[in-house]
Amino acid sequence: MADESAIKRAALLRHFLGLLNKDAALEAGACREACHALTAQQLLKETQLMHASSHARGQLAQSVEAWCSSLGKLLQKAHPSPLVPMLLGTTIQTCDADRLLQLHGAWGTALADVLKKCSTSFTSQGAVAPQSSGATALVVAVAGALRHLFTRLHDFLDVGGIRRDASALASRTAGIATSMLAAALQPHAPTSGHVCVSLLRLVTTLLRALPTALRHHAPGLEQALAAIVAAPTHGSSSSSSSSSSSSSSVAHSTWSRSSGSGVKRIGGKGSVAELRERAVRCLCLLPRAQGDAHSHSNAFR
Repeated sequence: MADESAIKRAALLRHFLGLLNKDAALEAGACREACHALTAQQLLKETQLMHASSHARGQLAQSVEAWCSSLGKLLQKAHPSPLVPMLLGTTIQTCDADRLLQLHGAWGTALADVLKKCSTSFTSQGAVAPQSSGATALVVAVAGALRHLFTRLHDFLDVGGIRRDASALASRTAGIATSMLAAALQPHAPTSGHVCVSLLRLVTTLLRALPTALRHHAPGLEQALAAIVAAPTHGSSSSSSSSSSSSSSVAHSTWSRSSGSGVKRIGGKGSVAELRERAVRCLCLLPRAQGDAHSHSNAFR
């Protein structure tokens, strides 16, 4: 039974690997099917089959290795599909701990590299072309995969070297996210509300998992988050709007554009309500980055 299960999992992984390695663009349907199989059938759970023969376990290990290697190579392409980090995010969630600890560095670096490339669309001057839906989807998928990575690594911070490596990656990731959020507050910045929500969710995860790694980015984060929270609501008077800070006014304008139907919209992904809620959560967690008892009172003061 264990041999049969191991061989079946290996065969399924090879099937999805064949879809990944096709020259044609990866299809969303195949991606959803692969994600479901990775989760429901636990294709990457090698340690569950320790009673299988060495031959069967070897087949599964080779397939898992090939799967992880292919995802890493696809992520390093000049223009990776958003489906690749989506698949990697599911892989990070469902793989064995040994595989995670072996590959977390390579995965994290590759994801941060992609996020850094995407950040060039968020220049401080906002003097770039509007983002395509593919670029937006890529940022959202990469941020999600990084969120899953740091969530899992949080359980292994006491393993030798993991805290050091994860802290370095968290600091780099926070720096990229901070610059993207700050650029989103600039006039005429081509920003998507979905992107900002995904970045805020990522920063929240970082502040929960490795707060002190964000110490050097705390001032910039605080400024961006406060501007989002303080942005005037729909229907504010012109006098009150004029008395607001310039960054808050720009934030209001940005969220209005990104929500598609204006700030009247109450719910939904990327809406003003969700953006404010996410920003408030980050602000409440931000004092943890300083690591001292006075930070909370100083922040709220």
